[in-house]
Order: sequence, then C-alpha cells, then structure tokens
Amino acid sequence: MEMLKRLMVEEEGQTMTEYALLIALIALGLVTVLTTFRGALEGVFTKMGGTVNDVSTEIQAP
Repeated sequence: MEMLKRLMVEEEGQTMTEYALLIALIALGLVTVLTTFRGALEGVFTKMGGTVNDVSTEIQAP
C-alpha cells in the first residue's frame, strides 16, 4: 500500500511521459507537414541542385 501511495505522489514518471508525448506530437506534425509539401520541397531542392551544378560547371570551364 505504501508503494502505491509513493507512486501517486512521485512526478518524475509523469514528466518523462509528458516529454515523450510532446516529442511524439512534434514528430507526427513534422511528418504530416513534410508529406503535404513533398512536391514543393522536391522542386526547391531540385532547383538548388541545378544551380550548384551550373556554378560548378562555370568554375571548371576556364
């Protein structure tokens, strides 16, 4: 009985659980946002890659 009372009073486990839930919600939000904007992000990175290749080619040309 004493152990049950102690478990109800201690808050360390509750804090860790709250942090775990917060991290899970943030991760779920990131996955949702990245999935939603996947096409737009792909276009941005493709454009950046093309620009890097163009600059690299210009530097090597002379």
